[in-house]
Amino acid sequence: MFCFTLVLHFTVILTKESSFAGRCQVFDCLKSFLDYRTCIDVSENYERKVDKMKSLCLIMPVIIALLTSTIACTGGTKVSEGLLAPPETIVRQADDGKVFKLRKGDEIVIHLKGNRTTGYSWAIEEVDDNVLGLVNDVYIPDKPTMTGSGGVWTITFKAVSVGASPVRLKYWRPWEGESSVVERFEVTVRVGE
Repeated sequence: MFCFTLVLHFTVILTKESSFAGRCQVFDCLKSFLDYRTCIDVSENYERKVDKMKSLCLIMPVIIALLTSTIACTGGTKVSEGLLAPPETIVRQADDGKVFKLRKGDEIVIHLKGNRTTGYSWAIEEVDDNVLGLVNDVYIPDKPTMTGSGGVWTITFKAVSVGASPVRLKYWRPWEGESSVVERFEVTVRVGE
């Protein structure tokens, strides 16, 4: 079977070769492959190459997995300034009371569940603007959007200077004042170089 494949391969090459000298070289090569013993030698070399390729194919996913996990564990650390987007730390309601460490330029993205149709909203109660700058504060309704359905507030801060800052948020109806606060959320962010 292997010899037949080689003959077919050389036939295709012969039809594509335009020069007489080139055709002669291909024909001589094909003639030597038609020798039974050469075909056995070639097929043994081919099998060795296939075995090497199989082991390489088994090793490559392991190497890729190691590289991927290394990148994931570093949290997207910058390779060179400007090549990657700034690393971001994702914070959810279960992270209430925790301390997060960032580098200058990193972002912290806070996702909090809420329901705007009730009149309640998440608002910033305390943050040190010298350490963390507000990047974004948006409400994203759940899909499908229906009357009375909830959503998620996404509040993003960027670490602008070295220091520490509390990030204190409250879930309230602004027009009803402090007595309407039904939930608070707080994390501490420490920013280093």
